[in-house]
Amino acid sequence: MMYSVDEFRRRPTVAASFPLRFPNGAKWTEFRGRCCKCDVVFGVEDMRGDVVPVADDSYRTHDVQAFYIDALGYCEECELFTPFQYLLPDTMILVGVDTENRQLLIYDNRRRPWWKRARDWISML
Repeated sequence: MMYSVDEFRRRPTVAASFPLRFPNGAKWTEFRGRCCKCDVVFGVEDMRGDVVPVADDSYRTHDVQAFYIDALGYCEECELFTPFQYLLPDTMILVGVDTENRQLLIYDNRRRPWWKRARDWISML
């Protein structure tokens, strides 16, 4: 995707596709990304691109098991586009490529007990 800023602004936002719902009851209600230079946060209302459903390959059903996001965010401060390419599956574990270092990024978005979240937060201090 290569766009001028005007072309980018004319495209529909990714927000029109949210929330992402799955047959198993899972739901992605939001998605955020950061500018590759200054770390400004982009919400789905600031991103333009495609949200594509990915179905399982079972011959009996074609239930959506993930959504693939291929989008761009435009930072007004840096005047740069940041690409976002992520798979958001019904397991609530986001998979993608980090825009800075091109490393695999895995983020577990499942709800964890409060004490595990507190333990992880304290371990980062």
